[in-house]
Amino acid sequence: MRFSTGRGIRKRFLVPITALCAVVGLLLAGGPAQAATYNKYTRTQASNQDAGGIDTWAWLNKVGAGSEIDYQVHFQAYGEKLWVYVRVGMASKGKVTVVVYDTTGKHVDTDTFTVDIGENRELNLGTPDGSGNIAEGYTVYSRICVGNSTTCTPYAKGRA
Repeated sequence: MRFSTGRGIRKRFLVPITALCAVVGLLLAGGPAQAATYNKYTRTQASNQDAGGIDTWAWLNKVGAGSEIDYQVHFQAYGEKLWVYVRVGMASKGKVTVVVYDTTGKHVDTDTFTVDIGENRELNLGTPDGSGNIAEGYTVYSRICVGNSTTCTPYAKGRA
């Protein structure tokens, strides 16, 4: 009489279960894009159109993939505009967070925007009450993330 060692059971059940767990892990993490390693950049520059204003850029690109930008947010002090961009071919949408403080450092507003894959759009930032543009001298922090992951640029600090 021959006894089974259980090898057939392992091959039939454990391998597919292991593969399923890997797929579920990717889905819970937000997809394969979060598994990639990204370079994180920020840049600030005095606005040449808005006296006292500071323009900012924050962007991500995959390590080893050259200099092509994958995710980007750009704040322009003149007119308080925000440009957001996610390159075609990315596996996840972008998530932009903008935080505004008044001249005394008091929190005024936080907004979050989703950026679709392949999207390049301009947003005119306004005040929470809809009364107009962000007041001159207010501090504007912005960053972009890969989907809902923790893969984000540092906040870039600008001024309206």
